[in-house]
Amino acid sequence: MKKLILVALTAVSAVSFADSTKRILEQYRKEALMEQSKTVKEVKVKPEKPKKITFEPVNEVVEEVTVEEVVDDGRTHTTEDVIDKVNFYLQNNPEKNAKLQRQYRAVVGQE
Repeated sequence: MKKLILVALTAVSAVSFADSTKRILEQYRKEALMEQSKTVKEVKVKPEKPKKITFEPVNEVVEEVTVEEVVDDGRTHTTEDVIDKVNFYLQNNPEKNAKLQRQYRAVVGQE
């Protein structure tokens, strides 16, 4: 009989302890939510004013630049180092080389 009373008393105390723990946790959760809502503030961003750009006239003498005319004789103006670089690039990129070969065959019509 004593064992039955002890078991019942333990069960009742466990249930009441669990219920009080649940209430305490719920209270802490509510307090945390209230505190969090107090700390969250709305941040207002002030729009930037457009910056004014002022142009000052220059009184300095500007030198004139002349452009020499290039005679186009139908040939490309390349140097050996450029050709070497292109060949090196095509060797390391076979898909680009294949595409270039297809375009060449389409334009010239032969290999």
